[in-house]
Amino acid sequence: MTPLVLVARLVLAAVFAVAGAGKLVDRAGSREAVRTFGGSHRHAGAIALALAVVELAVAAGLLIGAAAWWAAVAALALLALFTAAMARSLRAGVKPDCRCFGRLHSAPVGPRLLARNGVLAAIAVAVVAQGPSVSSATPWPTGHGWVTLGLVLVSATSLVAGGGLVIELLRRNGRLLARVEDLEATLARAGIEVPARRDRSDRPLRAGQRAPDFTLPDLDGRPVTLSELLRPGRPLVLVFASASCAPCRLLLERLAQRRAGHGAPADPAPTVAIVGDGDRAAWRALPEELRGPPLLIQEHGEIADRYGIELTPAAVLVSPDGLVAGPPSLGAAAVSRLILGPVEETDLRDARRPRTQPRWEPLLAGEGRTA
Repeated sequence: MTPLVLVARLVLAAVFAVAGAGKLVDRAGSREAVRTFGGSHRHAGAIALALAVVELAVAAGLLIGAAAWWAAVAALALLALFTAAMARSLRAGVKPDCRCFGRLHSAPVGPRLLARNGVLAAIAVAVVAQGPSVSSATPWPTGHGWVTLGLVLVSATSLVAGGGLVIELLRRNGRLLARVEDLEATLARAGIEVPARRDRSDRPLRAGQRAPDFTLPDLDGRPVTLSELLRPGRPLVLVFASASCAPCRLLLERLAQRRAGHGAPADPAPTVAIVGDGDRAAWRALPEELRGPPLLIQEHGEIADRYGIELTPAAVLVSPDGLVAGPPSLGAAAVSRLILGPVEETDLRDARRPRTQPRWEPLLAGEGRTA
Protein backbone atom coordinates (compact mmCIF):
# COMPACT_ATOMS: atom_id res chain seq x y z
CA MET A 1 0.00 0.00 0.00
CA THR A 2 2.82 2.42 0.86
CA PRO A 3 4.16 2.71 -2.74
CA LEU A 4 0.66 3.63 -3.89
CA VAL A 5 0.51 6.30 -1.21
CA LEU A 6 3.75 7.73 -2.52
CA VAL A 7 2.32 7.84 -6.04
CA ALA A 8 -0.86 9.47 -4.69
CA ARG A 9 1.18 12.18 -2.99
CA LEU A 10 3.15 12.85 -6.16
CA VAL A 11 0.01 13.09 -8.29
CA LEU A 12 -1.66 15.50 -5.88
CA ALA A 13 1.52 17.56 -5.61
CA ALA A 14 1.79 17.85 -9.40
CA VAL A 15 -1.87 18.86 -9.79
CA PHE A 16 -1.78 21.49 -7.04
CA ALA A 17 1.58 22.85 -8.23
CA VAL A 18 0.27 23.37 -11.76
CA ALA A 19 -3.01 24.86 -10.47
CA GLY A 20 -1.24 27.30 -8.15
CA ALA A 21 1.31 28.37 -10.76
CA GLY A 22 -1.42 28.75 -13.38
CA LYS A 23 -3.44 31.04 -11.09
CA LEU A 24 -0.38 33.19 -10.39
CA VAL A 25 0.31 33.61 -14.10
CA ASP A 26 -3.34 34.36 -14.96
CA ARG A 27 -4.13 36.83 -12.18
CA ALA A 28 -6.91 38.56 -14.11
CA GLY A 29 -8.64 35.29 -14.96
CA SER A 30 -8.33 34.08 -11.37
CA ARG A 31 -9.94 37.28 -10.05
CA GLU A 32 -12.80 36.90 -12.51
CA ALA A 33 -13.29 33.26 -11.48
CA VAL A 34 -13.55 34.29 -7.81
CA ARG A 35 -16.24 36.83 -8.70
CA THR A 36 -18.26 34.45 -10.89
CA PHE A 37 -18.26 31.80 -8.15
CA GLY A 38 -19.75 34.26 -5.65
CA GLY A 39 -16.62 35.66 -4.02
CA SER A 40 -16.26 39.22 -2.85
CA HIS A 41 -15.78 41.59 -5.78
CA ARG A 42 -13.79 43.97 -3.60
CA HIS A 43 -11.36 41.33 -2.35
CA ALA A 44 -11.34 39.05 -5.43
CA GLY A 45 -7.69 39.76 -6.15
CA ALA A 46 -6.57 38.94 -2.61
CA ILE A 47 -8.68 35.77 -2.53
CA ALA A 48 -7.28 34.58 -5.87
CA LEU A 49 -3.71 35.22 -4.70
CA ALA A 50 -4.35 33.41 -1.42
CA LEU A 51 -5.76 30.38 -3.24
CA ALA A 52 -2.70 30.20 -5.49
CA VAL A 53 -0.30 30.44 -2.52
CA VAL A 54 -2.23 27.80 -0.57
CA GLU A 55 -2.22 25.42 -3.53
CA LEU A 56 1.53 25.81 -3.94
CA ALA A 57 2.00 25.27 -0.20
CA VAL A 58 -0.11 22.10 -0.38
CA ALA A 59 2.02 20.85 -3.27
CA ALA A 60 5.20 21.49 -1.31
CA GLY A 61 3.78 19.94 1.86
CA LEU A 62 2.89 16.72 0.06
CA LEU A 63 6.59 16.32 -0.76
CA ILE A 64 7.77 16.91 2.80
CA GLY A 65 7.39 13.84 4.98
CA ALA A 66 6.51 15.65 8.23
CA ALA A 67 3.82 17.76 6.54
CA ALA A 68 2.43 15.21 4.06
CA TRP A 69 -0.64 14.23 6.11
CA TRP A 70 -1.60 17.81 6.91
CA ALA A 71 -1.08 18.80 3.27
CA ALA A 72 -3.34 15.94 2.16
CA VAL A 73 -6.03 17.14 4.62
CA ALA A 74 -5.69 20.67 3.19
CA ALA A 75 -5.91 19.29 -0.36
CA LEU A 76 -9.08 17.41 0.51
CA ALA A 77 -10.58 20.56 2.07
CA LEU A 78 -9.76 22.65 -1.00
CA LEU A 79 -11.26 20.06 -3.31
CA ALA A 80 -14.42 19.97 -1.17
CA LEU A 81 -14.60 23.79 -1.29
CA PHE A 82 -14.14 23.90 -5.08
CA THR A 83 -16.69 21.13 -5.65
CA ALA A 84 -19.26 22.86 -3.43
CA ALA A 85 -18.81 26.14 -5.36
CA MET A 86 -19.24 24.31 -8.68
CA ALA A 87 -22.35 22.48 -7.47
CA ARG A 88 -23.83 25.76 -6.26
CA SER A 89 -23.30 27.35 -9.67
CA LEU A 90 -24.89 24.38 -11.44
CA ARG A 91 -27.96 24.55 -9.18
CA ALA A 92 -28.27 28.24 -10.04
CA GLY A 93 -28.12 27.41 -13.76
CA VAL A 94 -24.78 29.18 -14.22
CA LYS A 95 -21.78 27.51 -15.88
CA PRO A 96 -18.78 29.84 -15.53
CA ASP A 97 -15.28 28.86 -16.58
CA CYS A 98 -13.48 27.24 -13.66
CA ARG A 99 -10.03 28.71 -14.41
CA CYS A 100 -8.65 25.84 -12.30
CA PHE A 101 -5.28 25.86 -14.05
CA GLY A 102 -5.22 29.48 -15.21
CA ARG A 103 -4.52 29.85 -18.91
CA LEU A 104 -3.33 26.27 -19.25
CA HIS A 105 -6.85 24.93 -19.10
CA SER A 106 -10.24 26.48 -18.46
CA ALA A 107 -13.58 24.82 -19.10
CA PRO A 108 -17.20 25.59 -18.14
CA VAL A 109 -18.37 23.98 -14.92
CA GLY A 110 -20.12 20.67 -15.55
CA PRO A 111 -20.26 16.97 -14.67
CA ARG A 112 -16.76 16.35 -16.06
CA LEU A 113 -15.15 18.83 -13.68
CA LEU A 114 -17.13 17.44 -10.76
CA ALA A 115 -15.96 13.93 -11.66
CA ARG A 116 -12.36 15.12 -11.91
CA ASN A 117 -12.56 16.67 -8.45
CA GLY A 118 -14.08 13.45 -7.17
CA VAL A 119 -11.12 11.43 -8.45
CA LEU A 120 -8.63 13.85 -6.89
CA ALA A 121 -10.58 13.78 -3.62
CA ALA A 122 -10.43 9.99 -3.60
CA ILE A 123 -6.65 10.16 -4.01
CA ALA A 124 -6.43 12.64 -1.13
CA VAL A 125 -8.60 10.38 1.03
CA ALA A 126 -6.19 7.50 0.36
CA VAL A 127 -3.34 9.59 1.77
CA VAL A 128 -5.35 10.94 4.71
CA ALA A 129 -6.49 7.42 5.58
CA GLN A 130 -2.88 6.51 6.43
CA GLY A 131 -3.02 8.87 9.39
CA PRO A 132 -0.34 11.28 10.62
CA SER A 133 2.17 8.46 10.34
CA VAL A 134 1.96 8.58 6.57
CA SER A 135 5.44 10.15 6.39
CA SER A 136 7.11 7.27 8.23
CA ALA A 137 4.97 4.68 6.46
CA THR A 138 5.98 5.96 3.06
CA PRO A 139 9.42 4.74 1.93
CA TRP A 140 11.26 7.74 0.55
CA PRO A 141 14.27 7.10 -1.69
CA THR A 142 17.83 7.82 -0.72
CA GLY A 143 20.93 8.73 -2.70
CA HIS A 144 20.37 8.56 -6.46
CA GLY A 145 16.75 7.72 -5.77
CA TRP A 146 16.12 11.41 -5.11
CA VAL A 147 17.23 12.20 -8.67
CA THR A 148 14.78 9.63 -9.99
CA LEU A 149 12.03 11.02 -7.79
CA GLY A 150 12.75 14.54 -9.03
CA LEU A 151 12.60 13.43 -12.64
CA VAL A 152 9.32 11.63 -12.01
CA LEU A 153 7.85 14.71 -10.36
CA VAL A 154 9.01 17.01 -13.15
CA SER A 155 7.66 14.60 -15.76
CA ALA A 156 4.30 14.33 -14.02
CA THR A 157 4.01 18.10 -13.68
CA SER A 158 5.00 18.60 -17.33
CA LEU A 159 2.47 15.99 -18.42
CA VAL A 160 -0.35 17.69 -16.54
CA ALA A 161 0.67 21.17 -17.71
CA GLY A 162 1.31 20.07 -21.30
CA GLY A 163 -1.96 18.19 -21.49
CA GLY A 164 -3.86 21.22 -20.22
CA LEU A 165 -2.05 23.46 -22.69
CA VAL A 166 -2.87 21.17 -25.62
CA ILE A 167 -6.54 21.05 -24.62
CA GLU A 168 -6.69 24.84 -24.34
CA LEU A 169 -5.01 25.30 -27.71
CA LEU A 170 -7.50 22.93 -29.31
CA ARG A 171 -10.40 24.85 -27.77
CA ARG A 172 -9.03 28.18 -28.97
CA ASN A 173 -8.39 26.77 -32.42
CA GLY A 174 -12.01 25.63 -32.57
CA ARG A 175 -13.22 29.11 -31.64
CA LEU A 176 -10.89 30.63 -34.24
CA LEU A 177 -12.21 28.32 -36.98
CA ALA A 178 -15.79 29.23 -36.05
CA ARG A 179 -14.85 32.93 -36.27
CA VAL A 180 -13.27 32.41 -39.71
CA GLU A 181 -16.44 30.69 -40.91
CA ASP A 182 -18.51 33.67 -39.71
CA LEU A 183 -16.19 36.07 -41.56
CA GLU A 184 -16.42 34.01 -44.76
CA ALA A 185 -20.21 34.02 -44.50
CA THR A 186 -20.15 37.82 -44.09
CA LEU A 187 -17.93 38.16 -47.17
CA ALA A 188 -20.29 35.92 -49.13
CA ARG A 189 -23.26 38.12 -48.20
CA ALA A 190 -21.21 41.12 -49.39
CA GLY A 191 -20.72 39.50 -52.78
CA ILE A 192 -17.20 38.16 -52.26
CA GLU A 193 -16.52 34.44 -52.47
CA VAL A 194 -13.57 33.00 -50.55
CA PRO A 195 -12.08 30.07 -52.50
CA ALA A 196 -9.81 27.40 -51.09
CA ARG A 197 -6.56 28.80 -49.72
CA ARG A 198 -3.56 28.58 -52.01
CA ASP A 199 0.06 29.14 -51.03
CA ARG A 200 1.39 32.32 -52.59
CA SER A 201 5.05 33.18 -52.79
CA ASP A 202 4.74 36.34 -54.88
CA ARG A 203 4.36 39.75 -53.31
CA PRO A 204 1.16 41.73 -54.10
CA LEU A 205 1.41 43.70 -57.31
CA ARG A 206 1.72 47.47 -57.06
CA ALA A 207 0.54 50.11 -59.48
CA GLY A 208 3.09 50.67 -62.24
CA GLN A 209 4.48 47.13 -62.18
CA ARG A 210 4.56 45.05 -65.33
CA ALA A 211 1.52 42.78 -65.45
CA PRO A 212 2.61 39.12 -65.20
CA ASP A 213 2.51 37.49 -68.61
CA PHE A 214 0.53 34.32 -69.12
CA THR A 215 -0.82 31.91 -71.70
CA LEU A 216 -4.17 30.33 -70.92
CA PRO A 217 -6.52 28.17 -72.98
CA ASP A 218 -10.03 29.31 -73.68
CA LEU A 219 -13.00 27.02 -73.16
CA ASP A 220 -12.26 25.30 -76.49
CA GLY A 221 -8.58 24.80 -75.66
CA ARG A 222 -7.13 27.54 -77.88
CA PRO A 223 -4.17 29.25 -76.14
CA VAL A 224 -4.47 33.00 -75.53
CA THR A 225 -1.66 35.25 -74.28
CA LEU A 226 -1.79 38.50 -72.36
CA SER A 227 -0.27 40.40 -75.29
CA GLU A 228 -3.14 39.22 -77.52
CA LEU A 229 -5.65 40.75 -75.11
CA LEU A 230 -3.99 44.19 -75.01
CA ARG A 231 -5.35 46.76 -77.48
CA PRO A 232 -3.80 50.14 -78.37
CA GLY A 233 -5.61 52.95 -76.58
CA ARG A 234 -7.83 50.59 -74.56
CA PRO A 235 -7.06 49.25 -71.08
CA LEU A 236 -7.67 45.64 -70.20
CA VAL A 237 -9.73 44.42 -67.24
CA LEU A 238 -8.93 40.87 -66.12
CA VAL A 239 -11.97 39.56 -64.26
CA PHE A 240 -11.30 36.57 -61.98
CA ALA A 241 -14.45 34.52 -61.47
CA SER A 242 -15.75 31.10 -60.53
CA ALA A 243 -18.52 29.24 -62.32
CA SER A 244 -20.08 28.23 -58.99
CA CYS A 245 -19.95 31.71 -57.44
CA ALA A 246 -23.37 33.41 -57.18
CA PRO A 247 -21.97 36.99 -57.14
CA CYS A 248 -19.84 36.04 -60.16
CA ARG A 249 -23.00 34.95 -61.97
CA LEU A 250 -24.61 38.34 -61.31
CA LEU A 251 -21.50 40.08 -62.61
CA LEU A 252 -21.43 37.94 -65.76
CA GLU A 253 -25.08 38.78 -66.40
CA ARG A 254 -24.27 42.47 -66.10
CA LEU A 255 -21.37 42.12 -68.54
CA ALA A 256 -23.61 40.20 -70.95
CA GLN A 257 -26.07 43.12 -70.91
CA ARG A 258 -23.19 45.44 -71.72
CA ARG A 259 -22.15 43.33 -74.72
CA ALA A 260 -25.77 43.33 -75.88
CA GLY A 261 -25.75 47.15 -75.82
CA HIS A 262 -27.81 47.64 -72.66
CA GLY A 263 -26.30 49.94 -70.08
CA ALA A 264 -22.99 50.35 -71.87
CA PRO A 265 -21.05 53.50 -70.91
CA ALA A 266 -20.94 56.42 -73.29
CA ASP A 267 -17.15 56.65 -73.30
CA PRO A 268 -14.89 53.95 -74.85
CA ALA A 269 -15.11 50.79 -72.75
CA PRO A 270 -12.10 48.71 -71.71
CA THR A 271 -11.40 45.25 -73.06
CA VAL A 272 -12.72 42.62 -70.65
CA ALA A 273 -11.34 39.08 -70.30
CA ILE A 274 -12.72 36.50 -67.88
CA VAL A 275 -10.15 34.34 -66.08
CA GLY A 276 -12.20 31.44 -64.76
CA ASP A 277 -11.49 28.51 -62.48
CA GLY A 278 -10.78 25.07 -63.91
CA ASP A 279 -14.31 23.65 -63.62
CA ARG A 280 -14.93 23.45 -67.37
CA ALA A 281 -18.15 21.45 -66.99
CA ALA A 282 -19.65 24.16 -64.78
CA TRP A 283 -18.62 26.87 -67.25
CA ARG A 284 -20.14 24.97 -70.19
CA ALA A 285 -23.38 24.59 -68.20
CA LEU A 286 -23.78 28.39 -68.10
CA PRO A 287 -25.73 30.13 -70.87
CA GLU A 288 -23.51 30.99 -73.81
CA GLU A 289 -23.96 34.72 -73.34
CA LEU A 290 -22.37 34.50 -69.87
CA ARG A 291 -19.16 32.84 -71.11
CA GLY A 292 -17.36 35.80 -72.59
CA PRO A 293 -15.73 36.19 -75.00
CA PRO A 294 -12.99 35.79 -74.09
CA LEU A 295 -13.19 33.19 -71.31
CA LEU A 296 -9.83 31.77 -70.23
CA ILE A 297 -9.43 28.80 -67.90
CA GLN A 298 -6.82 28.49 -65.15
CA GLU A 299 -6.60 25.01 -63.69
CA HIS A 300 -5.24 25.62 -60.18
CA GLY A 301 -5.45 29.37 -59.63
CA GLU A 302 -1.92 29.91 -60.88
CA ILE A 303 -2.71 33.21 -62.64
CA ALA A 304 -4.77 34.47 -59.71
CA ASP A 305 -1.75 33.86 -57.49
CA ARG A 306 0.50 35.93 -59.79
CA TYR A 307 -1.92 38.84 -59.66
CA GLY A 308 -2.49 38.60 -55.89
CA ILE A 309 -6.12 37.48 -56.16
CA GLU A 310 -7.54 35.36 -53.36
CA LEU A 311 -11.26 36.19 -53.65
CA THR A 312 -13.82 36.03 -56.43
CA PRO A 313 -15.16 37.98 -58.13
CA ALA A 314 -12.20 40.32 -58.47
CA ALA A 315 -10.61 42.34 -61.24
CA VAL A 316 -7.26 43.89 -62.11
CA LEU A 317 -6.94 46.88 -64.45
CA VAL A 318 -4.03 46.69 -66.91
CA SER A 319 -3.01 49.69 -69.01
CA PRO A 320 -2.60 49.39 -72.82
CA ASP A 321 1.17 49.21 -72.36
CA GLY A 322 0.84 46.21 -70.01
CA LEU A 323 1.26 47.88 -66.59
CA VAL A 324 -0.89 47.24 -63.54
CA ALA A 325 -2.93 50.40 -62.91
CA GLY A 326 -3.97 49.79 -59.29
CA PRO A 327 -4.92 47.31 -56.58
CA PRO A 328 -7.51 44.60 -57.33
CA SER A 329 -11.20 45.48 -57.20
CA LEU A 330 -13.04 42.99 -54.97
CA GLY A 331 -16.72 42.08 -55.18
CA ALA A 332 -19.26 42.13 -57.97
CA ALA A 333 -20.23 45.78 -57.42
CA ALA A 334 -16.63 47.03 -57.37
CA VAL A 335 -15.75 45.09 -60.54
CA SER A 336 -18.89 46.31 -62.30
CA ARG A 337 -18.15 49.91 -61.32
CA LEU A 338 -14.64 49.52 -62.70
CA ILE A 339 -16.00 48.41 -66.08
CA LEU A 340 -19.43 50.05 -66.37
CA GLY A 341 -19.48 52.98 -63.98
CA PRO A 342 -21.84 53.54 -60.98
CA VAL A 343 -24.09 50.60 -60.07
CA GLU A 344 -27.61 50.88 -58.78
CA GLU A 345 -28.77 48.73 -55.84
CA THR A 346 -31.15 46.77 -58.04
CA ASP A 347 -28.35 45.80 -60.41
CA LEU A 348 -26.20 43.79 -57.97
CA ARG A 349 -27.23 42.42 -54.60
CA ASP A 350 -24.07 43.53 -52.84
CA ALA A 351 -24.43 47.22 -53.84
CA ARG A 352 -26.29 49.02 -51.05
CA ARG A 353 -26.47 52.46 -52.61
CA PRO A 354 -25.50 54.23 -55.85
CA ARG A 355 -21.83 55.15 -55.98
CA THR A 356 -19.79 57.48 -58.14
CA GLN A 357 -16.35 55.86 -57.87
CA PRO A 358 -14.05 56.97 -60.70
CA ARG A 359 -13.58 54.51 -63.53
CA TRP A 360 -10.37 53.47 -65.23
CA GLU A 361 -9.49 56.78 -66.91
CA PRO A 362 -8.54 58.60 -63.67
CA LEU A 363 -6.73 55.47 -62.48
CA LEU A 364 -4.53 55.47 -65.54
CA ALA A 365 -4.10 59.24 -65.44
CA GLY A 366 -2.96 58.98 -61.81
CA GLU A 367 -0.06 56.86 -63.00
CA GLY A 368 0.92 59.42 -65.63
CA ARG A 369 -0.79 57.57 -68.47
CA THR A 370 -3.88 58.22 -70.51
CA ALA A 371 -6.14 55.90 -72.40
